[in-house]
Amino acid sequence: MVDQGTFDIHPDAKRNFDEKANLLATSLTPDPQVFDGSHFPIVPHVTGSITTDDIVPESSVWSRMDHSERESARYFEVDNHVFSLEGETYSAFRRLAESMQRAAALRDKISLDTVMELLTDWLRAARKGQSTLSATEFVLSKCPDMVDEYTVLLPLYDLFIEEPFEVGRVLIRTVTEAEIDKWVAAWTKEHPQGAESFKQSGQRWKRDFQEKAAATITLIARAKESLRNRTARVRGCFGDVARVLDRGARARSSVLLDTSRV
Repeated sequence: MVDQGTFDIHPDAKRNFDEKANLLATSLTPDPQVFDGSHFPIVPHVTGSITTDDIVPESSVWSRMDHSERESARYFEVDNHVFSLEGETYSAFRRLAESMQRAAALRDKISLDTVMELLTDWLRAARKGQSTLSATEFVLSKCPDMVDEYTVLLPLYDLFIEEPFEVGRVLIRTVTEAEIDKWVAAWTKEHPQGAESFKQSGQRWKRDFQEKAAATITLIARAKESLRNRTARVRGCFGDVARVLDRGARARSSVLLDTSRV
């Protein structure tokens, strides 16, 4: 688990976030008309339905999306009542989440969606009178258990080096045969059904990357964060390095290997 001290925000920023969150908690609207059933025709051949008995109590969070598939309102359940974040209230909620996520302690570790999810959990607890933490403290207290340390490797096309060296947060080093074998063995142990595929991948990596240079960086990120988002973050760190070291790397260093679980 990542140390709690990794997640810390300046007291003035905390106070500002908490004031806005408290205002949100007191301005929530209960029992809005979320759906208008008149727009949905009855299908006589449907024999089953999902009832409240099928839903874990107070676990539901649902959204209303605009024409561009961007969330424009959010709803959640508390004690058999639905509370809404709509209009200006939703805009204030989203601005608060965006401001918190941009804080240095969270920016490169926790996504905006996760911050919004945690703020929603805090609002639910606040409405139930069960929250002993401020909004900021609640969010920060949940973060260490949600993230882990990942080492990500980006091969640099046809670049050979004599010694490892660092460029800012990025370490440039050689990919070894033993390292590739270690990846294959670890993934095969975890997913034995894919043993043959991992073996073939290992052979291909040895052909393409063994004894060549790669850029590596260690990140703290949420495990469920999408690979696409994590890849974009890493490429942002590597972009200048790739341009400095090898022109071909920009076009042909397309493989990103996450070695965090090895």
